[in-house]
Amino acid sequence: MHRYAVDSIGGKSVSGINVVGFLDNHREKTIIISAHYDHLGTDGEKIFYGENDNASGVAGLIELARYFSGNKKREKFNVLFVCFSGNEQGLKGSKVFCEKSTIDLANVSYAINMDAIGRLNEKNVLDIFGLETLSEWDKILTKIQPNISVDKKLAIPLDSDCQSFYQIKIPGLVFSTGKNSDID
Repeated sequence: MHRYAVDSIGGKSVSGINVVGFLDNHREKTIIISAHYDHLGTDGEKIFYGENDNASGVAGLIELARYFSGNKKREKFNVLFVCFSGNEQGLKGSKVFCEKSTIDLANVSYAINMDAIGRLNEKNVLDIFGLETLSEWDKILTKIQPNISVDKKLAIPLDSDCQSFYQIKIPGLVFSTGKNSDID
């Protein structure tokens, strides 16, 4: 666990816990796979359902952790799995993680973030954000032939935890099935 405290919301101290797992393949380079596990809850009138927004990304992260840890293959990279808190409060967990990382971030090749991957939007399109962060992304993604439509976008969303990595020059991609009628 990666605990943190910051003074930044209305002058009040905010604390959180990032949940971190490291798959050590004894390689020089590491990739980061992340999702956030917090959500807003309710404002007293409307419930902000979080299963597509945050739980789906965490489920995807857990499935990738299961796959990589059980595939009996020594990958070409180490994998750091991180579930961030504080996303909905201004990317607090990922910002603090980048400032006080549990690993040397100079050895990170790229970061992958999953946010709202639970159900395709009304257009049935998977959005992939962040092509501007690494010139090879488009070529790499073109080789992948998914069974669904993909919309590749240049910029990383400002409200994505991957933005924290981009700010410190770590390239990344954000995968999202987009907003739907349950999240707006």
